[in-house]
Amino acid sequence: MSPEDVMRRFRNGKSMLVCIILMWTLTAGAQEIGPSNGSLVVVGGAMKDTEILERFFELAGGVNVPIVVIPTAGPEHNYDKDWPGLNQFKIVSATNLTVLHTRDRSVSNSKAFIELIRNARGVWFSGGLSGG
Repeated sequence: MSPEDVMRRFRNGKSMLVCIILMWTLTAGAQEIGPSNGSLVVVGGAMKDTEILERFFELAGGVNVPIVVIPTAGPEHNYDKDWPGLNQFKIVSATNLTVLHTRDRSVSNSKAFIELIRNARGVWFSGGLSGG
């Protein structure tokens, strides 16, 4: 075995050890925050198919359950109940929509803000410039 082979094995072993320690550190004292189960729907780029939203609402419990939409990734300073980004939800007959937006940490940490998210059956983070 050449010295290069020994060093390569050492580096690979060292990397493996670092990964094992990191994984153990992250899981050993893991604290669960939030519900113990749920669903995550990840949508990438300019969603054009309502089937994804239909599945989102099915997982959340229906089109009448409280849904919070967070458009903070978008460029606007203000969003309200008339924001055009809500149209995609209205197309699938969603009725209980709340838009939550702030770039102020003290607002996002307020009890009122947090309570809206806690009471929601689904939370949708909209994308950037596309608004959806």
